[in-house]
Amino acid sequence: MTLSLLCAGFVVAVVAFVFGMLKGVEPYQVGVATARSDPRVIEVLGEPIEEGLLLMGEISESDSAGSADLSIPMSGPEGSGRIHVVATKTGGEWEYEKMTFRSSGGGSIDLLRTDELPAESPPARAGDSP
Repeated sequence: MTLSLLCAGFVVAVVAFVFGMLKGVEPYQVGVATARSDPRVIEVLGEPIEEGLLLMGEISESDSAGSADLSIPMSGPEGSGRIHVVATKTGGEWEYEKMTFRSSGGGSIDLLRTDELPAESPPARAGDSP
C-alpha cells in the first residue's frame, strides 16, 4: 500500500511539474491574458474567467527559436471553452499564427482579429443628455 501511495504521489508531482512548465511559457500566458481581456470572450464566459487543468499541446523552445501548439481550457460562470494558440519563436520573439477561442457551444472567436471587437462609446461630456 505504501509503495502504491508513493507511486501515485510521484505521478501527481510529475504531472504538476509538466503543467507548471507549460503554463510558464509566453504563448500560454499571452493566450490566457488575451482571452481574459477580450470582450467577446467575456460575453460568452462571464467573469471571472478561470483556466482549466487539462492543458493539451506541445512546445519546444530554445533561447532564440521555438514553436508552440497549445489548447487551453477556460471557463466562467456563463460557459466554457478552449483557447488554441499556435506560435513560432524566431530571433527570440514569438509570432502568433493562430489564437482562437472556441466555446463549448460551438462558436469561435479569432483573438488576433481586433477589428472584430465592438467599438467603444466615446466618453460622456458634462452637459450631454443621456
